[in-house]
Amino acid sequence: MLGWEAVKDVVTGEAYYQRRHPDIDFAKVCITNQFFNRQAQENAGLNSVKLFDQFDLAAMLEKHEVTMLEVERILFAEWQQRDGEF
Repeated sequence: MLGWEAVKDVVTGEAYYQRRHPDIDFAKVCITNQFFNRQAQENAGLNSVKLFDQFDLAAMLEKHEVTMLEVERILFAEWQQRDGEF
């Protein structure tokens, strides 16, 4: 079970991304292949964070299948971008 720490990471990350991309409206979302405990659910509500647990993730993957090739393409593009920042 995931607790407040998972939600806190999303909440604190918002400030960084808002500063980096000031013209974009962000929605805070926390997704896991596990479940959230009561404290995480309570704090998510207080901080406008949408939670998606194992059941939600399974439903999304059934509706929108993702191949390993697609995942690798996304990761490769991100790695290339990071290498360009150093």
